[in-house]
Amino acid sequence: MIDNWYAITFPQAKFPFAEAEPLLKFVDEIWERNNYPAGFSVFQEIDETYDKILYFSPTAWDYCREQVESGYDGRYCTKPINHPKPVVCMVGVYPGSQALLQ
Repeated sequence: MIDNWYAITFPQAKFPFAEAEPLLKFVDEIWERNNYPAGFSVFQEIDETYDKILYFSPTAWDYCREQVESGYDGRYCTKPINHPKPVVCMVGVYPGSQALLQ
């Protein structure tokens, strides 16, 4: 089942020097500018091929979509739970962000 989460992948095979950090910094600024809205979280997973995958919570995607969607190749996806690799909160407030993964 697809829900309102959004994933952006930085595939190393296609873009060997692709880094998620500039996007994370930009997203963190959006979060701060909007007074840290509840439910705003971005998680990162590094898979077995070292591709970096960012997962935007529905709230985070609502705030970021306009500025981010045209510059990155992404897709709607399910909530990033039960993944074989750990998913770590990169933007958001812990432990509240972890509750989004329940």
